[in-house]
Amino acid sequence: MNAQWKGVLAIALALGLSGCGSSYVRQGHVGLLVNNLTGNIDQVLDPGYRLAAPVGQHIIEFPVIKQQYVMVRGSEGQHAEQDDSVQVNSVEGQAFNVDASVEYMVHDKQSVAGLYRRYGMDFDNIVERYYRSKFKSAIVDSFASMPLNEAITGDGRHKVEKMALTELRDALSQDHLDVDQVMIRAVYVPESISNSIAAKTQAENDLVKARTIAQQQVVEAEAEAKARLIRAKAEADANKMISASLTDQLIRKLYVEKLSDKVQLVLPSNGFYSLGGILPGADQAIAHAHHPGK
Repeated sequence: MNAQWKGVLAIALALGLSGCGSSYVRQGHVGLLVNNLTGNIDQVLDPGYRLAAPVGQHIIEFPVIKQQYVMVRGSEGQHAEQDDSVQVNSVEGQAFNVDASVEYMVHDKQSVAGLYRRYGMDFDNIVERYYRSKFKSAIVDSFASMPLNEAITGDGRHKVEKMALTELRDALSQDHLDVDQVMIRAVYVPESISNSIAAKTQAENDLVKARTIAQQQVVEAEAEAKARLIRAKAEADANKMISASLTDQLIRKLYVEKLSDKVQLVLPSNGFYSLGGILPGADQAIAHAHHPGK
């Protein structure tokens, strides 16, 4: 190729490049090269610098990394300029507010083109116009199935999160959107309801305490009654054994031994004193001693 043709090609290349614009597709995103005339997607672009015709094409970025949509009272959420907490109702109809967030991501880069073809807008606008209402609806539906006193506890909030997560996964699966987590960050209960719950909780705690004391008293009474029964049985068994061992002779002997320390018998040297009134058979024993032949 001679020098003249080289110059022509260089000029053509320069003119061609000057008619193109460069754009940078950020990491964690996918670029859609959209035809301005037809609205069709000409190409799906990976991250990096990409060229696009300044008049005929433009590039739209879609994230393919995890996103978080935050709805709270504070300044953290997507609508930081206002109270963006979610108003919910319990199964009894009690109204209160909760802070909540949803974590999600587009399944893969091929799903990005499908989202754009369906909604015809960038991802942030899709989330605001179509997904935000679904996020809130899932949370509202989950709280509506639970009693207030359960919904505001830790376990109740975990149940709400699981129910909302299941509902959102079903609702957004057609868009190839993967929902990873629903989190209930805070619960705001009106003061009147809070005081009522506190009073009810205190009453329940007092009732449990009273029942525990009563049960302890019953256990102690039963133990004491059982101990008395055991002692009474032992005493009865001992008396029975003693009664069984007392013969007439043993009783007479014990009677004499009992009296021997307290009664002194004075007998005349030449006479007999009947003991029959004191000891049955005692006078016969003494007579026998003085007249052994009889």
